[in-house]
Amino acid sequence: MRENQLYLLIADVVLTLHFAIAVFVVAGLVLVIIGNLCNWRWVNNLWFRLAHIGAIVVVMTETLRAPGLEGRIRFPAMDSAKNLVRYLDE
Repeated sequence: MRENQLYLLIADVVLTLHFAIAVFVVAGLVLVIIGNLCNWRWVNNLWFRLAHIGAIVVVMTETLRAPGLEGRIRFPAMDSAKNLVRYLDE
């Protein structure tokens, strides 16, 4: 695997993890609200709530400490215009 492809793969993994965490945060909030209205007991489970709060803290920390992490990984892989054109053609 070429070095450029490795950077792109790592950037894709970072982007996917960020997206999954964001979906969990938003969906978790919706589930807690709906679950409490419907008297679902599992939405108040300690482990679910701790995981949800933990995900919120991760998102806040990433926002403050590493904005644009995925882009900083992805764009060094495109060290020339030729690589950028090749990437866009894929």
